[in-house]
Amino acid sequence: MLYLSDEIIKQQIVAQLNEYVLTQQQVCEYLEIRNTHLAKLNHDKKLEPFHVLKNGKMNLNFYFKADVDKYKVHLDSIRNNRKK
Repeated sequence: MLYLSDEIIKQQIVAQLNEYVLTQQQVCEYLEIRNTHLAKLNHDKKLEPFHVLKNGKMNLNFYFKADVDKYKVHLDSIRNNRKK
């Protein structure tokens, strides 16, 4: 049986995860790329998920926000060089 304190603990855990972890969709929106491009980044080991949640035929990848931030700096510099 769940008690009120259990719900509060769950909410705290979720809040901490949201601060440090991004899902595939959040990464795509943050980097402004398509989901297929994210799969290529995974394959090329440029951006690796720290956890893969397997659900039948589909996989859900989770990424550390710090890793995504580092790659965004690299990606933005490439995009800026192309504009010049």
